[in-house]
Amino acid sequence: MLLENMKIEYILEKEDYLTYLLYTEFTSVKAKRAIRNGKLIVPLAFFGLGVIFLFLNLIIVACILTAIGILYTFYYTSSVKKKFYLQYKEYVEDVYRYRFGKKTNLEITNDLIIETNDLTECKYIISGIKEINEIPTAIYLKMKSGGSIIIPKSRINHIRVLKSNLEELATFLQIKYIIDDDWKWI
Repeated sequence: MLLENMKIEYILEKEDYLTYLLYTEFTSVKAKRAIRNGKLIVPLAFFGLGVIFLFLNLIIVACILTAIGILYTFYYTSSVKKKFYLQYKEYVEDVYRYRFGKKTNLEITNDLIIETNDLTECKYIISGIKEINEIPTAIYLKMKSGGSIIIPKSRINHIRVLKSNLEELATFLQIKYIIDDDWKWI
């Protein structure tokens, strides 16, 4: 495949890292299952207790337990998201703080992706890309090695050309190019 060599330059900020971590966590199968189970198990327990108290003719207690189950269902999702946001925000500030505001150069060739900044230089073989994810604010190149390259869309001059090249690359490599235009945090 003859990919048009591209060189792009951008700056990553705290929000870019935070958004990446939140997106990665909350689109994983494990996280989706845990949230679904948390949303179901506790309310079902309250509803079950409500039914038991209903059969015992303790209608007020049954209604209170049912109401708690309903309120918990709505509270749980926002509570979990807020908790994760605060945890990841602290994590990002601790681990990535030296990378904020640093210029990143990304060069994409037929064989390699070279990512450099003031602190590091990383070279990835093109075939090491596992999948490409696009959300409204960024593009993530997920690598088979476990790392990812974060590309903030708002700071790229020729984003359409980049997206077109990445879509061609995904087709050539036979990997997923997932466009998740509806994703947003909270």
